[in-house]
Amino acid sequence: MTPPAWAFQTEHFEPPPDDELICSVCRGVFCEPVQCPCHHVFCRACITKWLQTNRNCPVCRKRATNYCIEEVVPLIRNMIMKLTLHCRNSEHGCREKFALEGCENHMKECIYEMVRCKNKPCRHECFRKDIADHELNGCLHRYVRCETCCMKISSVSPNSHDCIRDLKLLLK
Repeated sequence: MTPPAWAFQTEHFEPPPDDELICSVCRGVFCEPVQCPCHHVFCRACITKWLQTNRNCPVCRKRATNYCIEEVVPLIRNMIMKLTLHCRNSEHGCREKFALEGCENHMKECIYEMVRCKNKPCRHECFRKDIADHELNGCLHRYVRCETCCMKISSVSPNSHDCIRDLKLLLK
């Protein structure tokens, strides 16, 4: 899978990537790198968009079309995926650094990533490290156990719960 678009922006890399790994169209690190017949390398999306209105290489202006674009050697892709970047949540406190290829895994676990409450219809967002406390204690839309029948009931309207009626509904 391809890492998210923000991960290819040069300001996230530490140390900064070599100029040879930067797309001359978007000025980011190559994302899905491909090359023109003249061997200039670009992001696939960048050169595809360029060639919709132009019929030449953006660097040397030699003739090029979408049909002549080729994959780069795997070594280039491997070099890019090994570049080190810092988390996009560094301004919120995340100090993690990881290879580009590990970006998605980190973002699934980053405690400083903003996530949405799972209780419906709550739309509250907070850091992953704080979401459990919100969902269990602070969310107005959380579910609690009825002390009488042990059913899960909405904390928004606990007084509307009728143990006998709701248990009958559950059994139907």
